[in-house]
Amino acid sequence: MATDVELDEYGDFMACANNIAQCYIKQNKLSEALDWLEECRCLHKCWGNSKKPSSLPWSVLLLPVQEFIILFIKMLMRQEHVFTELGNTSAAYAAVYNAFKYRNNFLADTNILKEEVNGTWENYVKMRHPDPQNVDGLKIVDPALQVRGVWKKVRVPSTTPCPPPRVGPTIAVYEGRLYMFGGEHETGKALMDGWVLDLHDMDGWHPIAGPPPRTPAI
Repeated sequence: MATDVELDEYGDFMACANNIAQCYIKQNKLSEALDWLEECRCLHKCWGNSKKPSSLPWSVLLLPVQEFIILFIKMLMRQEHVFTELGNTSAAYAAVYNAFKYRNNFLADTNILKEEVNGTWENYVKMRHPDPQNVDGLKIVDPALQVRGVWKKVRVPSTTPCPPPRVGPTIAVYEGRLYMFGGEHETGKALMDGWVLDLHDMDGWHPIAGPPPRTPAI
């Protein structure tokens, strides 16, 4: 079991990262704010997985300790604020969705952050992401984090294998190829597969090795 000292230390580190992010937000330094919010998330994940390792490398174990729940939700709500400022409502929606889920799972019997989280969530569920009604009002506030452009629908040959539908995969683009790993199937089953799509040739999805299984700590 964790000692009170360990809990206090991790709580202090998370609170410090959250507060530094808030200072950068007030200075409109959004890139730096996101870095420190990610640091807060990583601190929480490292602590949780060190005590109860998850079988899925990308999953986050949320500690059932109110102090940690509150810090985690505050981190998510600050992410929502930053992504909203950047016009990225999809990422903002993901952040506030998790904040809403965790608050109502762990703090439902309290009023802690209830108005802020639930009110923001209600606004986002009424929108599309991106919402065409908001396009004209978008502004470039951080050129390093924003790209102007439009979505273009692409067609992938249906004769090749296709990855099953999923939510929450890990996605990256490298040297003109889009890689996708893992995630959760619509049935709730965890997926451990990997896929690649060449964005130049557009010759369809190809299966590749998925993420490795987590090995026990030595």
